[in-house]
Amino acid sequence: MVEICRNAHAFANTARGQNSHPNSNLPNGVYGYDLDTGETNPKSRQEQRRSQSCPRTWISTHPCPETNQVPPWRHSGQWFTPLLEPGTTINNLMNRRDPSGRIFEYSNIRYTCDEFPPATWVEGGDGASGGSPSNTRCAALSCSTIGATVPIKAEQNWQGLSHGLLRQALVEAVLNKPGYVPSQSIVLFRFMPENDGADGVAARIAVVYDDGSSNEEPDIRNVYQNGPIRKRSDSGENYPNATTRSAMRRTLTSAELRAVIKNGGGHEHLVHANLSITSQTELLGQAIPMSQMGLVEGSARWDLEDEMGEEEAAAAAAASLSNATLPRSLPVSENPAPLLPRVIPEHKRTPLLKKASARDLQAARVLVKKARAESNKLNKVRVARQLRNKYGLKPGTVVGGTASGKRGLASSSVNDHESAVPPLLDITEEIAAAAALVAEADAKAKTGNFTKRASAAAGTYWMGSIARKGTVPWGDDPSYVVFRNVLDYGAVGDGATVIGDANDRPRVVAAPSFVGLGVLSTDEYTGAPGPGNDGMDPEWYVNTSNFYRQFRNLVIDIRQVTAGAIVTCIHYQVAQATSTQNVELIAASGSEQIGMFAENGSGGSLSDITFTGGGTGLKGGSQQFTAQRLTFNGCTDITMNDVGTGFLLVGEDGSGNIGSISVLDSSFTNVQKAIVANPITSTPGQGSTGIVLENVALSGVGVAVADTAGKTLLSSSGLIDQWALGPIYEGSTSARSFSQGGKIGSYRRDVSLLDGQGKYFQRAKPQYEDQAVSAFMHTKDLGCAGDGSTDDTAAFQSAIYASLGKILFVDAGSYILTSTITIPSGAKIVGETWSQLVASGSYFSDARPPV
Repeated sequence: MVEICRNAHAFANTARGQNSHPNSNLPNGVYGYDLDTGETNPKSRQEQRRSQSCPRTWISTHPCPETNQVPPWRHSGQWFTPLLEPGTTINNLMNRRDPSGRIFEYSNIRYTCDEFPPATWVEGGDGASGGSPSNTRCAALSCSTIGATVPIKAEQNWQGLSHGLLRQALVEAVLNKPGYVPSQSIVLFRFMPENDGADGVAARIAVVYDDGSSNEEPDIRNVYQNGPIRKRSDSGENYPNATTRSAMRRTLTSAELRAVIKNGGGHEHLVHANLSITSQTELLGQAIPMSQMGLVEGSARWDLEDEMGEEEAAAAAAASLSNATLPRSLPVSENPAPLLPRVIPEHKRTPLLKKASARDLQAARVLVKKARAESNKLNKVRVARQLRNKYGLKPGTVVGGTASGKRGLASSSVNDHESAVPPLLDITEEIAAAAALVAEADAKAKTGNFTKRASAAAGTYWMGSIARKGTVPWGDDPSYVVFRNVLDYGAVGDGATVIGDANDRPRVVAAPSFVGLGVLSTDEYTGAPGPGNDGMDPEWYVNTSNFYRQFRNLVIDIRQVTAGAIVTCIHYQVAQATSTQNVELIAASGSEQIGMFAENGSGGSLSDITFTGGGTGLKGGSQQFTAQRLTFNGCTDITMNDVGTGFLLVGEDGSGNIGSISVLDSSFTNVQKAIVANPITSTPGQGSTGIVLENVALSGVGVAVADTAGKTLLSSSGLIDQWALGPIYEGSTSARSFSQGGKIGSYRRDVSLLDGQGKYFQRAKPQYEDQAVSAFMHTKDLGCAGDGSTDDTAAFQSAIYASLGKILFVDAGSYILTSTITIPSGAKIVGETWSQLVASGSYFSDARPPV
């Protein structure tokens, strides 16, 4: 919201902006929201103020764009120009044209009058004292949707929605206060223009609580006395002139405000740049549209954003409060707020129960019950008909002499039953807060002997206590915190944390009141309308763009979730450079719960994972999985011990085939059918599953490999030395044959690749959990800069030799290397989240003759 923030700053520098409340002496950052809004007869106070700053004649006296106007921001990013479409009379932004002058993308936005303070605030217009009018500036507003697949949004749309949400928050805060008069009262709040960087959030409406408790820490009480205040008591203050007055004490920074919210002291509503409800105003076409043939010009209104915003906010509220089915909205868990260490000390955190009344708890239980019922219904259908990518050949690709006409690989398309794939229930901040309150209450009500999880002794696992010296020199935030301990950001650590101590794995336990699908999720849907950037349901991170993610050293337990609910320990989809290691996933025996649900995309590297209980251990996605040392116990679909089927290699609806699977150095015990696939065909292009087995031990197995029609493809035996089913290529890519199952060629294992048991040598990724912090040496203590500009070649090589016999810790940073680094035998090197070794200079300029 660049132009709107510029306008706010410009007003702050005026004489009126520096003394906004000469009669009341309120701080300049405090404003009054006037609930008398809308088009009424006689005119509302908002309409009167609007006519003072943004009259219908505004266009004739205020040319757009401004002299310092930047290209406007829309839902999809920044537009290419701030200039107007030639010939426009209503300030339409220039459309994109090809070299021949034909339009290939409409801007669908126009400039309108932004005023600060807005007309909905008593400081708007000429102000309460009748001084100078509000500052005005050109800001973009959506005006049509020609050629668009999603709703068009720009600065004025985001501002309008934020005003509507602000009004709702304020009304909710004072609804039961003495002196409150609907559509007439004025409610005070604090406004802060902030630059939070490119976080995808256009505005935040923060509500913090004051419970009036006498034993609260004084500075925390000051923290609560900000913004729209919701007191638990209705007594003690008079409200003259139908204006709700709240004590405005010390001004909080945005970081402090978010810290209060993170610690349960409030909540916030977010206006996301890529999501806004389509308003009735847009559907009815009150904003001037553009035709396909040209621009429809005529009289235009410059004051639509507030009405549109209030309408959108009201629609959202009505849907969330009255619909039988709870709506989808952006999850609070993805808020990219700055993370600052322990703004609120641990000893000052207040349990949710302390701030809640019995009525609050009862209301939370009702909301959680409704949310869980809806979530369970959606989860069940989604697991049965999950979202999948479907890939085809790029049009024109020649296969067997024939050009393909199928959809291309350039963009994946949704599966054929997309319309049948239901949305998941995204967890609103209200649902999350209610579920947290109910979980805390239920946990406190339990009887028995409980021992608080003790912190590991210093030095037990080095990762938590090693010095942090890393930076991200090529990032856009020099204060970026590389390593984060959840205890520093609000986790209490009295039974559930998520820092993975390899020597004492923390246990993350889903409460009986758990709402949602995955306890941990990398597969998060935004709820935005239309397709996302991969052509599918909009997500925070699409499966092909979810890199550098990692889960390590955790136990996730979902057994306490109420019986009948379909939930999963991890809802997962990732791309390359991802891993899950040393994790135990525990589900209720005999239930339909899932250990890991990789709905779409890949699973990355999976190692040292134990799946226990549930209906399914691992429900795989649609791409690659590399798995080592997986143990399945007591699952009922995918398992290795004491179940019916080991691997069921079919599509989610029972049709289709998995591309291929290789099972090496593994065992199946007491399994009816180890591997099941759909019937196999040797015809090219029919998608048969390829199966390779090497050194696989069977004990108590009925059939080793079978198809879904009941045909046995490989009988059970004590040990399968080597067996392959599928296309075989020997000598060249054109020398294709097809094996219906059997040993291929002169197979043998090279002894140099084997361990003492005859298995291929392998080892877990070392975590050095048996080493103390003193065993590590820092690159930045050994002369390396890691600043993205200094040549660290010699220093890095010296650091490697200096650390022999110990472990070299490569502090986060960008290390410029201009020649090859030699890694001697016995070296041990560990990185920190984003330790970047950057090849640079002429030495690496030509890939053809590597040096």
